[in-house]
Amino acid sequence: MVFSQQVYELTVYFDTDVSILNTSEQQKIKNVLNELNVHRIYEISVDGYCDDRANDAYNLELSQKRAEHVKTFFDATLKNKRIKVSLEGKGEIALDSIKNIALQRQQNRRVDIVIVTLPGTNVNYVSFAQIGDRVVLQNVLFEANRHALIKESLPTLDSLSQFFLENTAYEFRILGHICCRKKGSVDAIDDDTGERGLSQNRAKVIYDFFIRKGIAAQRMSYKGLKADFPLGNGDELDRRVEIEILKK
Repeated sequence: MVFSQQVYELTVYFDTDVSILNTSEQQKIKNVLNELNVHRIYEISVDGYCDDRANDAYNLELSQKRAEHVKTFFDATLKNKRIKVSLEGKGEIALDSIKNIALQRQQNRRVDIVIVTLPGTNVNYVSFAQIGDRVVLQNVLFEANRHALIKESLPTLDSLSQFFLENTAYEFRILGHICCRKKGSVDAIDDDTGERGLSQNRAKVIYDFFIRKGIAAQRMSYKGLKADFPLGNGDELDRRVEIEILKK
């Protein structure tokens, strides 16, 4: 894997005449997805290849199957997210030397993956988001079991406030989430109120912050979603607030 400012490049390799990755190659994809914040992913390209054995038609079909297999890993992780995942089977790669033929063929049985990520600020995430997208607010954190923001969250909220003040076409909903409960369970108790409603209260804190900054109330709403929408990447990411874009 090679990392540059906004691009991840990864190659995975297949066994001879096989379109399913072995366990170790599957893990390479899973490791990259675990490293990345899925909300930063803008687009993914997946290109499949074969070695030079068999005929052209067979190799083209096999390379396509390999690309489609790799795409399933991203589809499972990025479900309900509007991220462009393009794929193409490009057929066989010819040998470029009569030396090390076995090694060349091994390296040609592959899929190349390129993941393009967005710049790493909340404003960038929101500006790239499409209607219906949900953007996790990075660095917006709360005291444990409370709806009180920690002070490190304020610069993020200040920059978002300025963005929404300058871009008045945006309408959005603020969504609060909690972790560590089953889907369909009741909301957590908020230590600040002694009552259930922690996810709702955290969403309202962001709403109230934006109101104080001068963002019109009719442009936004808020809702607590309890633990009904876990991301599947750990409790820390499930304790979150999102901005859902309704209009831009």
